[in-house]
Parts: sequence; structure tokens; C-alpha cells
Amino acid sequence: MFDPEIQKRFDDEWRRVSLVWAGLLCSLGIYLLVGYFIHSQMEFRERELPYTLIRNILFLIAAAQFLGIFVLRKSLRQMFSKNNGPTRIPAYKKISQYKTAIILSGALSEGIVVYGFILLILFRDLQNFYILTGISAFGLILHRPKKEEMERIISTSV
Repeated sequence: MFDPEIQKRFDDEWRRVSLVWAGLLCSLGIYLLVGYFIHSQMEFRERELPYTLIRNILFLIAAAQFLGIFVLRKSLRQMFSKNNGPTRIPAYKKISQYKTAIILSGALSEGIVVYGFILLILFRDLQNFYILTGISAFGLILHRPKKEEMERIISTSV
């Protein structure tokens, strides 16, 4: 499909972006294990903090962050598709931009689990920790790197 040099670079970058994504997914598992361990070892103390208010704020931030990932990915897709003029972006630059987009959307998805971790530590709220971890995992899986998408983006510069 591509010339050998671009294909080699594509394969190398594909392995890297897949490894980063797998690392993000594995870190969710680590959050789950640590969260479960903390929950089983914690003593519940009544706090003066307004639980409902903090929970609702964290869920709103998580929802905004989850929707922001869609906006980010859409704007990056538009940026990639606008490159049809006489000054084309080289393939290696597009690979780098795609990798950045995947890492950014993965990090934003991963950040949602932190809000659940905050609820777990402050209020010993395991249920909402699991809900936010599930949302985070759903975002990571939904925005996983796709080889066809990466090939399509690069093929416009070749």
C-alpha cells in the first residue's frame, strides 16, 4: 500500500500507539485493584463534606470530559481531511498527529477514573468508583487506535 520506508514507519508507530493504549487499559485494572484494596482496608468516618454536591460535580466534569473527547477526535479528523491542497502534510507528521490524538483521547478517558477514585477515598463510595471506571473503560475502548483509520489518514499524504 505504501512505499517500504513509510510502511516500516507506519508499522513501528502502530506498535507504539497500540502499546500506549494497552498500557492505559491496564492502568484501569490497577486502579480497580488498588481501589478495591483501599476500600476493604478503610474505616468509614463521617465527613463534613457535602457528598451529594461533590459527587454530582465530579459526574458533571466526567460527562463533560467524555463528550470533550468526541469533540477533540472530530476536530482532529477534520484537520486530517483538510489536507488536500498543494501543501500536503508529510506522512510521518500525520502519524505523529494521529498518535498524539490517540494518547490525548486515552488520557482524557483515563482521567475519568480519577473522579471515582476521589469519591472512593473521600466517602468510601465503591459503587460510583465502579461506574466511573466503567465509563472510563468504555471511552478507552470506543476511542481505541484503529489501523484502518490510521492508514486512511496517512494515505491522503502519499
